[in-house]
Amino acid sequence: MSICGRTPLLRRWPSLPPVMLCLAGLLGLPGPLLPGCGDESGDGPTEPRIVPQQSPYNLGVVPILGATAEEEQARQQERSFTIQLANGGGERLEIATARILGDVRCSFSQPGILRGTAFARGRSAVLLLGYRPATPGDDDVMLEVRSNAANFPVLLLPICGVAYDPATTVDMPLPRACREPSLEPNPACPGAPEPLPEEG
Repeated sequence: MSICGRTPLLRRWPSLPPVMLCLAGLLGLPGPLLPGCGDESGDGPTEPRIVPQQSPYNLGVVPILGATAEEEQARQQERSFTIQLANGGGERLEIATARILGDVRCSFSQPGILRGTAFARGRSAVLLLGYRPATPGDDDVMLEVRSNAANFPVLLLPICGVAYDPATTVDMPLPRACREPSLEPNPACPGAPEPLPEEG
């Protein structure tokens, strides 16, 4: 069986730990960088496969929008977050659309792609989202990502958070598990996407 320990590099330096040879794969670098550490012999998927960094995304407890510009600036960074989507397959992964669904309270901004709408194996896309609730309450939404991935051509990632008002809150609310949201865009929200046409 061919593993990292059976490479020309290891035969030359037998004391080199095999785990060091495959470290590039753990770091998400394009690979394999060395023979024996990847799927060059035919192992692994050849089609593009989308792999989320985590699911669901629980944002915990977050303050509402600031009442003044100074308050808002101080809280801005706390409510911006990124989502990483890696290509765990062989061929090029291409993201077509990314949008937020089920935002009943209009607390989330639509995702912007910071890096990568099309990327090779081992690379990843980074999506930037904002959670900016105007009033205290619970929020549950779904991030929908459409791509040419063979495993999830339509990927659905639950995202949730709990908003509180620092000016009036005595007892901090507790984080909770994400719930099932609606799978429709809310047209009342700023920048809401248009419903996609029915397939068929």
